[in-house]
Amino acid sequence: MAQLDLSVLQFFLPIFTFLLIFGIIYAVLSKFKLMGESTGLKWIVALSISLVFLFSGKAVTFVKELVPWFVILFILIFLIFAVFMFMGAKMENVPNDPAIMWIILTFIIIALLITIGKVFGPIGEIESDTPEDQAKSDFLKTIFSAKVLGALVLLFISLFAVQNLSKEG
Repeated sequence: MAQLDLSVLQFFLPIFTFLLIFGIIYAVLSKFKLMGESTGLKWIVALSISLVFLFSGKAVTFVKELVPWFVILFILIFLIFAVFMFMGAKMENVPNDPAIMWIILTFIIIALLITIGKVFGPIGEIESDTPEDQAKSDFLKTIFSAKVLGALVLLFISLFAVQNLSKEG
């Protein structure tokens, strides 16, 4: 049985990261007209930011870890739209639902937090041994522990559940 070996794509990861960041930055600058109408200035800014990402190892790793989350997000959005379309919903009504936008935004925030934690390490680790720095480190470790973050997620879920259940009509 033939196997497909994609490990050679690891060598092209910096190039893919450069092109992705360049495209995103240029698209944002063009869409919101942040640099006016000058395309040359947009190219220079996009190129500069892309090169900074290219020469930062952690930034490349961050993009490498984050891209699969967004691929999964787009596949889920496509499948959700397909299910709504199979049930007879009109395409114009589906994207305007605030619940769907909140779900997508929550997924993006969770993906960003997980990727930041994975790439840049745990939050709250301070290298100093002074009692004040140790207290700050312990406080941050407590706030960002899995149990506290899980409790916050449950609180937000219950908040939205109560909000949706208490709506009239």
